[in-house]
Amino acid sequence: MLQGKQTPTILLSFSSFQLTDLLPNPVPVHHLGLFREPTTLQPVEYYNNLPFHRSTSSNPDANGTAADLAILLDPIVATGGTAAAAIQSLKEWGVKKVILLSILGTRTGLTKAASEWPEGVEVLVGDVDDEIDAKELRRTYPRHYDPDDTTEFLQLSATSRQENTLIR
Repeated sequence: MLQGKQTPTILLSFSSFQLTDLLPNPVPVHHLGLFREPTTLQPVEYYNNLPFHRSTSSNPDANGTAADLAILLDPIVATGGTAAAAIQSLKEWGVKKVILLSILGTRTGLTKAASEWPEGVEVLVGDVDDEIDAKELRRTYPRHYDPDDTTEFLQLSATSRQENTLIR
């Protein structure tokens, strides 16, 4: 079992709560609640349960509770604004590295999220879509992946590693 400050902290966004059931060991789970304001399309934080998540200018090292690694689950990264805001919150909290896990994302959105903290963020994504519409929403829908086709899964995994290299 993982223990101590090295324990990955799973930060959930949107509908990723069930993904914690897939973890082999229990880990601390924290939630950052963010949404995109419909008019300005800017991220708005409505909930944050990171313990001691803000340091002050008089005591910037006050946070002794931050994990070394945070795994940020965001199922779909469209513009990257919400993921970038979550990454900024984690950076301010004091994590040393963030792994952003996403099922789908646009190249623009993933690049924006990764550039929020280039030396501290790693992006792993299942599929990349180059298109978003005028309201900065994904234009296409995910194609069906056959879970019995391991060849397709392995190709998707290899593509994800290549995309991560290209995005960074």
